[in-house]
Amino acid sequence: MSEPYPTVWFSTSTGVGRAVTEVTLEKGDIVVATARQPNSLDDLSLRYTTDRLLILPLDVTQPDQIAAAFAEAERNARSGASTSSSTTQGSEPEPHVRRFGRDKATPWKDAAQTAEAICKIACVPDPPLHFVLGKDAIGMARKKVAELVADIDTYEPVSESLEE
Repeated sequence: MSEPYPTVWFSTSTGVGRAVTEVTLEKGDIVVATARQPNSLDDLSLRYTTDRLLILPLDVTQPDQIAAAFAEAERNARSGASTSSSTTQGSEPEPHVRRFGRDKATPWKDAAQTAEAICKIACVPDPPLHFVLGKDAIGMARKKVAELVADIDTYEPVSESLEE
């Protein structure tokens, strides 16, 4: 039986994204890493070959750069590799974070530990669509789910009346 292809991750150059980049490269996967300043990943480019690490310039506030980065990643993709996106699990575009207040976001105490958790969950056979990271996030998610259930219960008669 042949070995499975490595997973291809799309990640970033700082914070938890950087930690995910490092963890996934260490376990043998392929990473397409984006950065406003690609030279911020020079240390990794010295340790990993270009068939394992593709570094692309990307400012997420510039839609044309987003399209260009994905097009370049697609051109460089290895045939048959599976893909996983480590940036979809709650990262926010910089202007959004600035607008709504960076002070409301709890900084990660250990980015490497968080990256390990993300990789572990992403690699299970049937990964969840939503994975809540951290005790504060669990509390916020439970509150939101409770509010949703309350709304469903409140308006259930209206919804059910449509079936008559």
